[in-house]
Amino acid sequence: MLGKEHKGSELDSNRAQQNGSKSPELEINHNLEKSDSPTDASPLYVDSNDIPIARRPTSACELCKSLIGAAAGNFLEWFDFAIFGLLADEIGHNFFPKGADGVQLLEAFAVYAGAFLMRPLGGALFGWIGDKYGRLNALRISIFMMA
Repeated sequence: MLGKEHKGSELDSNRAQQNGSKSPELEINHNLEKSDSPTDASPLYVDSNDIPIARRPTSACELCKSLIGAAAGNFLEWFDFAIFGLLADEIGHNFFPKGADGVQLLEAFAVYAGAFLMRPLGGALFGWIGDKYGRLNALRISIFMMA
């Protein structure tokens, strides 16, 4: 009836009682009673599954590097979309067969729209892969698929 997490925590509690110390669960609950917000100095907080997760403190430099990396990636992605939109007429003339006036431009914009429609689907797919197999594996798979 109990999940694996609860069975493991019962074993840890039994071992802790045999050694004469408090159980880890009681210490975690005691810390949570003092403060309910995860932003306090407490190194542990409880997620939705009631499994304690240790937070790694990050320095301002690490946060700044992450922010700059995310901003650069976002800028490059939107720059790519802007350049494609500005050059859609030339892309249509060079990559699509000649037809009625404006058909090549509409075909180029159809490719442009397809890219926008695939973004949320790719985000959902690679988000699931990242949750199940890890973010690094999701990144590796996405780069492999682009190459």
